[in-house]
Amino acid sequence: MMRTLIDLARDAGCEEVWLGAERDNHAANALYRALHPDEVAEVIGYTYVIRSRTED
Repeated sequence: MMRTLIDLARDAGCEEVWLGAERDNHAANALYRALHPDEVAEVIGYTYVIRSRTED
């Protein structure tokens, strides 16, 4: 299924696709590595919890 989605992206003119998973999501990471990526990057992500203005 992922290969099909990558093929669809190529057909739509995309030049690259980014796939991401949490470090401890072993199943997703194994799947993505099995697709033979051109690059495996270490990405730092930031999460911001949105609070209502009354909570600030």
